[in-house]
Amino acid sequence: MKQRRKSMNEKILFHDQFQQMFKQSVFPEDDAWYHLGIKIVINTESVSEKEDVLNKMLIIYPHNHNLYYYMGCIYKDTDPYKAISWYRICFQLNPNHIENILDYVKVLFDLDMIDYIVKWNQDNNNILHYIQDFRAQFMLGTIYIKAAKLEKALSTYHFLMDNIHSVPNTHTVFVYLNYAYLLGKIGYIKEAFLNYNNLILPWLQKNGHEEILQSKDAQVAVKSLYENYILLHDYIYHNMNERYELCRYVNSKMQMQMKMSPYKHAIPSCILNKEIPSSITLGYLSSDFQDHAVSNFIVPILKRHSRFFNIHLFSQKVLNIMQVQSWNPNITVHHIQYMSDEDCAKCIFDCKIDILFDLNGYTHGNRLGIFVYKPAPIQVNYLGYPNSLSLDFIQYRITDNLADNSLSKQIYTETRIYLPKCFLLFESILQNGPLKPRDPNVVLDTPIVFGALNKELKNSEAALHAWSCILNKVPDSKIIIKIDSIDMMDSRKEYYSRALGIDPSRIEIVCKCSENEYVNLYSRIDILLDTFPYSGTTTTCNALYNSVPVITLYNKDYHCNNVSSSLLFHSDLHAFIAYTPEQYIEKAVQLSTLRITDIDLIHQRFMKLMDPEVFMENYEKTILKLYKVHWENIRKQAQSAPNEK
Repeated sequence: MKQRRKSMNEKILFHDQFQQMFKQSVFPEDDAWYHLGIKIVINTESVSEKEDVLNKMLIIYPHNHNLYYYMGCIYKDTDPYKAISWYRICFQLNPNHIENILDYVKVLFDLDMIDYIVKWNQDNNNILHYIQDFRAQFMLGTIYIKAAKLEKALSTYHFLMDNIHSVPNTHTVFVYLNYAYLLGKIGYIKEAFLNYNNLILPWLQKNGHEEILQSKDAQVAVKSLYENYILLHDYIYHNMNERYELCRYVNSKMQMQMKMSPYKHAIPSCILNKEIPSSITLGYLSSDFQDHAVSNFIVPILKRHSRFFNIHLFSQKVLNIMQVQSWNPNITVHHIQYMSDEDCAKCIFDCKIDILFDLNGYTHGNRLGIFVYKPAPIQVNYLGYPNSLSLDFIQYRITDNLADNSLSKQIYTETRIYLPKCFLLFESILQNGPLKPRDPNVVLDTPIVFGALNKELKNSEAALHAWSCILNKVPDSKIIIKIDSIDMMDSRKEYYSRALGIDPSRIEIVCKCSENEYVNLYSRIDILLDTFPYSGTTTTCNALYNSVPVITLYNKDYHCNNVSSSLLFHSDLHAFIAYTPEQYIEKAVQLSTLRITDIDLIHQRFMKLMDPEVFMENYEKTILKLYKVHWENIRKQAQSAPNEK
């Protein structure tokens, strides 16, 4: 305590001395005043105090690049656009200031200004390539990932991994995080698991209690590493107990930040009186409300919520408010990307949210730490993640009986809330109407074209084996495979030629493409081959919307395996669902010889399932029932609890 008081007194003394010298225009020739100002900027936590000191110093030293750099550092976490302006001035004054360059690029990266970074780097003689600092290599690799130049990214991260012992311990966790993510994105799932099991987890266990992992950024990276590892399990037929224990480990780590929720939720009087509430306030929390696959499923719900429900969106990304208001004027938006978990939890509590939906699960951009505080009495896992979160503070999960079979061996900690039909409502964010179906008579004599358009990580060994059998049984057929990279076409064609056992001429690799190019792919394929154990969701909906038949494989034990099956079954397209790998192969081969004549029937049946009025009636009834049942159970528990003396 004495040491802290002494430190505080020194700061006050330094600041008073600095201000006095400025007022008297006393600036020693040995730059003592300058060094005093820098000491204040580094040691104080007050943004206004930093600003004040630096602004005064800039009057005296307008050409000192370091001052502009320090100014940028003040704002990088709270006002990134202001930070960019200061970093840019520093770069103009001194283009060799390494820390400034790295922080400048990091802020641009966080704002998703990838194209700007690439152009800026080119305009400055590829400066990032020549900086002799591992952080520049790390940043380059990260930029390559975002720019979908995955071959270059892989080369960069191979270099970093080969030299991992030269990377400071404080940064090792970030290299591991990005390398593991990259392996998964390319579809190297075996390599990703080996990386986790042989390198990452042992390193985390060894260094878990060291100071190197105590910074906020490092803790976020560690959390992301575990979450990415959990995500990987859904792409293989995994051991459910092992995955559950991994989730419980993450649960225990997250619970450590707060032993007891500060929020107490009283039982509503309407429940005590057994009345229907006058309204219910819903909160949806996500990073994916706009311009994301999840948007296809949450936007149609938000558009059609009745006025009985007050809607609040808690968004991890900046939303177009005018667009949101066009969906539903009864929506209130809260941008939470710069709020701490605790502050966001308080905001949710103050909004009196009755039911809070998490739409991310363990996926990128999640804010599960907010839910630890239990800011809403009812917290629900929905849409964004195809498995149990196994977290104590999220009690419910919305699904359907086909996606989550009652006999499933999958381990759930949430109480499952079943919608009467498919748990999804789809409305395309890419198309205003379906593509015109191809005339079967025109394509009758052309080779069958199969499509594999899910993200590449889903192309498991099991799926590839089935596709190989299909392609070899339909010898004139071709296959279009979409990948997430723009610079791996040749290497991936070679990989799939070996994996499928067919000539490369029968394979067309489609690199990461524009939205229009992606949509037009559905006009070029006859049959979509679904992936397993992680089936398509948005891809399946896009196919059915455009009258493309989808062959899928059902497995009662894995929700992620069954979303396509739920969509097909409830669309009365049962013939496309297989229940064994052999049947999957048989159905695909058989369908390739049939040439469906009434192709538009697929679109019609799918759109009947996606009737928004029917879905919303069932969805809102289910929410109201959940609200009443939850509070009725709480009331009964309160009544049965022994009276305190």
